[in-house]
Amino acid sequence: MQEVWRSGIKWDEYVGQRIEQSWRKWIELLDVVRRIEIPRCYFANATTERYQTLQAHLFVDASEAAYAAVVYFRIIDMEGNPQCSLVTAKTKVAPLKYVSIPRLELMAAVLGARLLTFVVENHTIPIQQRFCWSDSNTVLAWLRSEHRRYKQFVACRVGEVLTLTKENEWRWVPSRLNIADEATKWGKGPSFDAGSRWVQGPEFLSRAEELWPKAVASTVSTEEELRPCHLFHEVITPMVDFKRFSNWNRLLRTVAFVFHLFTVHKANKASTIMGKEPTYEDLRAAEIQILKMVQWAVYPDEMSIITRNLNRAEDQRSALDKSSSIYKLTPMIDETGVLRIDSRTGSAHVDAFDLKYPVILPRKHHVTYLIVDYYHKKFLHGNSETIVNELRQKYYIPRIRVIVRTVTRLCQWCKVYKSQPVVPRMGPLPEARLSPGVRPFSYIGIDYFGPILVKKSLMICLLSPVSLASADSYAEEERRWRYTPIMGEILSEQIVFYKSKSNASINSSGVKQPSVDLGFPDQVLRNSWAQIQEKLDHFWKRWIREYLPTLTRRTKWFSEAKPVNSGDIVVIIEDKKRNGWTRGRVLDVTKGRDGRIRQAVVQTSRGLFRRPVSKLAVLDVANGCNAEVITHPYGEGNVGDVTPHLATMPTDV
Repeated sequence: MQEVWRSGIKWDEYVGQRIEQSWRKWIELLDVVRRIEIPRCYFANATTERYQTLQAHLFVDASEAAYAAVVYFRIIDMEGNPQCSLVTAKTKVAPLKYVSIPRLELMAAVLGARLLTFVVENHTIPIQQRFCWSDSNTVLAWLRSEHRRYKQFVACRVGEVLTLTKENEWRWVPSRLNIADEATKWGKGPSFDAGSRWVQGPEFLSRAEELWPKAVASTVSTEEELRPCHLFHEVITPMVDFKRFSNWNRLLRTVAFVFHLFTVHKANKASTIMGKEPTYEDLRAAEIQILKMVQWAVYPDEMSIITRNLNRAEDQRSALDKSSSIYKLTPMIDETGVLRIDSRTGSAHVDAFDLKYPVILPRKHHVTYLIVDYYHKKFLHGNSETIVNELRQKYYIPRIRVIVRTVTRLCQWCKVYKSQPVVPRMGPLPEARLSPGVRPFSYIGIDYFGPILVKKSLMICLLSPVSLASADSYAEEERRWRYTPIMGEILSEQIVFYKSKSNASINSSGVKQPSVDLGFPDQVLRNSWAQIQEKLDHFWKRWIREYLPTLTRRTKWFSEAKPVNSGDIVVIIEDKKRNGWTRGRVLDVTKGRDGRIRQAVVQTSRGLFRRPVSKLAVLDVANGCNAEVITHPYGEGNVGDVTPHLATMPTDV
């Protein structure tokens, strides 16, 4: 009938085939009513003693078409077996307007609560326990939460259900075990036979209570049908956009000039505005106004409470919330409206009011940054403790050292004049440092004497005591000493100097046998040679066992560092003072065997220099530098391309 009404068909019009089939199906179900048999007693042969275990079970369910409720009685018979009996049921069609399934389930709960109350009130038999079953977790969550948080539709019906029943009486049941589900589906309808599920109740009621369905998860709250919470707030736009300023003096003078304009305008002296500088009073008023705007923006609640307390008696003043970030500072407001610390040093014999009652400033505000930056530059980029001590004489800033370090780190002057080289991790040792058993000066050469001018008439020979009677014997001796190593003090005594004229040959020079006979037999020399070889072997064995393991550990430059890249602006560290260090741009970099950059070619005004990265301090300058790289490394003129020059350039140009 509801579907016919919803379709809008008039009384003399054809209803349509689909509605006609549903109508005939419903007519056929009416024939079942004649065969329904209702027993006179709920439980045959049940004594009054059995009814002392009487329980009432309510089942509710809903669908898009209808919602229903059904009540059963349950007792324990003489043999201890549970028995169930149908008491009453009620079904209603869903409203014409669309209603969500959770709302229909809630309407079924209201219908069931009313039906259960009706059953209890119209029976003289006392009911020991009541159970209300629903397969809707949303409805159970509404019943177990604060229903005033939900919309009026839900809140009113939840309130009625909890008035008629108790919260702990409601339980969850799976949809397949919910007997009320048969009354909400359009189909064959429930079976009214004496042994049917509809008449005898669901199967689990004939079992022990421990075997009844239990909720999988306890639903405490749900966001379904929550009442919207409207928060009205007003965004107060500050009179000055502090982030547009990067300098404290500029901000202070700008605000002071605005106050100067107001002062002149009030005095009706518009002609005197132009060309006038702000006075000290204007600067002082501007500073106070800026501090007040910052404090009201960051501490609005605290400022409101303290301001109201100024006009109240001491016993009527409100206390600050203990969760406030400035609660432990015992703040106060002075006669100008600035928030200060009500400190313990008020009795100090000093004239500075700011020192005894410093102004409270938030740490993360832009104005605080500008003030710290002003003090940082005022005291010539000094150390952090100097800046902290000067700031504390007027301001209180939480964690002041953190913001002082931040200002120092972001200061461009400090970046340039305090930059230090960032050296990559110490590289592996070269093969020359790790090769045992090689001769001295195999990888390096040492000039002990320095440059010595030798005349052609002077010849220095290292000869053994042999007879040099001819040029052939001299050449043979020279070849022998060229390929024979010098063995320390043993051979030092064999040095003999011979001098001859440059225009005479060796054969005609009359070179004579040395007059000094050292007296070293060949056997002695061979024994000395063997001893030296034995000592060398012993030395290298100890070198491998004792010295080589000490080279495995790095002594500095342990962590990775940002590598120097082409195009970086660097300062070449030299022995002279920092102001004399040369600046330049990196043109090319050289990687070591480990893949890390170890050297760089720097282009300066004095030419190209190849330096290790440990002698280069990268300057953190602003990005976007459009300066062009000089194509002529040595100034004007056709010197040639830079790339070929780099390939042949020495280590230090």
